[in-house]
Amino acid sequence: MDTSALIGIISELGRPDLIDSILKLGHTLAIAGHVRGELRRKDVREEVEGMVRQGKIRVFAASTAADMEKWGEDFPNLGPGESDTLLLYGRVRSQGKSYCILDDRLARSAAKSLGIPFTGLLGLIVLLRDRGIIGRSEASEIVKDLRRAGFWVPADFSI
Repeated sequence: MDTSALIGIISELGRPDLIDSILKLGHTLAIAGHVRGELRRKDVREEVEGMVRQGKIRVFAASTAADMEKWGEDFPNLGPGESDTLLLYGRVRSQGKSYCILDDRLARSAAKSLGIPFTGLLGLIVLLRDRGIIGRSEASEIVKDLRRAGFWVPADFSI
């Protein structure tokens, strides 16, 4: 999971309970070390650290400086969190089916070019709705809240 998804869930939506909802589906949530380092807002950082202590989010060591530098040559417009998230996928893909949770357009483009499966906050909301964890009206309210918070939502998107 990338930084913007965590910020969106915890701070912009004020819905850290959505992490629990994702976990109910049997998924493991992980963040890369550089994502952890990008959590500068105290409220988000403290919430994520609490989830890490509770075992809800697994933190992987940051990619090495050499790996980040090489990655930056191919994808110079990505930030450290997006880069490390995509690099982390390469380290964990052999452990089972994995997805990157990315909302940044350039990060999604890089993932697509590399064949890395990804989704974003909207995809998570649709998944939770489709699996019956949240209802249609709650999902619709979350999408409205994302729009109000400034997250890009396609004009024709409806839940």
